[in-house]
Amino acid sequence: MARDFDGTDDYLDMGSDASIDDFGAVTLACWIRFDTTMTFPRILEKADLADLNGWLWLKFTGASNTLYFARDFATVDGSWRGSTSLNNGTIYHIATTHDGTTGVATHYINGVVETLAATVTPSGALVADAASVLQAGIQNTLVAELDGFMAHIIYHNAVLTAADINVARWWGRPIGGLKVYHPLFTDKLTNEGSATADATATGTTMLAVALPVVRPGSAMMGSGVGW
Repeated sequence: MARDFDGTDDYLDMGSDASIDDFGAVTLACWIRFDTTMTFPRILEKADLADLNGWLWLKFTGASNTLYFARDFATVDGSWRGSTSLNNGTIYHIATTHDGTTGVATHYINGVVETLAATVTPSGALVADAASVLQAGIQNTLVAELDGFMAHIIYHNAVLTAADINVARWWGRPIGGLKVYHPLFTDKLTNEGSATADATATGTTMLAVALPVVRPGSAMMGSGVGW
């Protein structure tokens, strides 16, 4: 199961609470499938389009449909675009990490580190995102919608390792103490992380879809891991 977005004002709103505001280091991850080519469809964002004021994570449809992450810095905003085309109809596990400084972001597609196709190196101080809400599947002005599905959404205030990302891919929850974790394999929208980030759904539905995510206990009982 996964949460399906139809490309017309479907989104999840997780609010803006002190417990999810102004992260320095971040990790973003989820299972995702894009169904049709929308314009720069949002995966996750915590941004105000007046001047970014936060960060956004999306499919960059303007250049080969690749994974893109941008963050607001006081002088020059940073952005990092991957090189693997995210094709419609294909299920991917994607992840992005960034240390919150002028360092390079790292993208993962199905556990493999991406070669960056384009980078803008930021400068100045990281701009606060406390005024912006955390949303999935849409831009905060109700455009740039996602047509597709998402599951096992992670938003955390640390750079997870490649090994952690691999655990997130197969087990969903890579470590204890995640700030935001929404499995979305049921219709439950209560955050399973430690932060205040319960989701409110607008227009989305549950979709029956097979994902290769199992609980560690299931694997040990012989259920296997993977497709």
